[in-house]
Amino acid sequence: MDFAVHHVTYVCILLMLTGGLSLIHGRTGLLSIGHAGFWAVGAYTAGFVINRLAPDLLAADATAGSRLLSVAAFAAAVVCAMLAASLCGLLVGVPCLRLRGDYLAIATLGFSEIIRVVIVNAESLGGAAGMRVPAVVCVGDTRRFVFAGIAAAGAAFSLLMVRNLLSSTHGRALISIREDEVASQLLGVNVTRYKVVSFVFGAALAGLAGAVYAAYMGYLAPREFGFMKSVELLLMVVLGGIGSLTGTVLATVALYIIPEALRFAEWSVPVWSLTDAGWRRGSVELAELWMVVYAIILIVMMLLRPQGLLGSWEISRLWKKPNQRPDATG
Repeated sequence: MDFAVHHVTYVCILLMLTGGLSLIHGRTGLLSIGHAGFWAVGAYTAGFVINRLAPDLLAADATAGSRLLSVAAFAAAVVCAMLAASLCGLLVGVPCLRLRGDYLAIATLGFSEIIRVVIVNAESLGGAAGMRVPAVVCVGDTRRFVFAGIAAAGAAFSLLMVRNLLSSTHGRALISIREDEVASQLLGVNVTRYKVVSFVFGAALAGLAGAVYAAYMGYLAPREFGFMKSVELLLMVVLGGIGSLTGTVLATVALYIIPEALRFAEWSVPVWSLTDAGWRRGSVELAELWMVVYAIILIVMMLLRPQGLLGSWEISRLWKKPNQRPDATG
């Protein structure tokens, strides 16, 4: 049971991240491959706040006062993490407004690497050894279940906020920027402001995910927030559907479950290697080749369906009235 709860919690954390990234890339069309940097800012900010407000909390000797203090510390950590990540989104968004496509991707990648290098070299954040985060105390052995609920609530909040934003006039403005930035500007859309809002909002949701991740895991390592994590998050958004929040959710869940299932299945594939004695047959576990399979899936998708699996389709169409006008998100 604990094993399943752990995976549910981690999937919910991923949904907070991909929900924000779907706003930045999927709807506004800003190619960002540094989203793990915002996640790292949120996680380490939350860890720093919890360490300062409640440094010695342990579930074994918890009292009513320590439980209350830990809850207050976690709430403060969430707020600080979202504010810090939002500020970083603002700092990245404003200088990069004139950049597009590959140039914007390189700039966001540079930001993510700067954050990682700062973390590795900051002794107050644990450096390369990582940061220990005191446990948020819960009653009895319910900690995993409580955090699963918190993560699920955070994921629902993130997806609902993104959905409501996209269904509004502001969401239509973001989509118009993705389709044709020049035409949007000619029609009176403040392109600069909406780009910044997209970065700040997406970064805030990444900060929320970082705070939940830090308090849940109890330990932060810089390697968890590297370049490959940013690529993984971007692929989830791209494969699900560039304009579909439903596709992002399905792709996030699927691309987390598949490698985990392969790891436990212990399937292997035959490989041949050339040695001095000739060709020798061996085997490699399929889980170890998952990144190769990942790349193949992405290449096939880009060739056959570049708009992603669901394109711009949303599940809300199933109960929408036939005579109801579709919104701009569809």
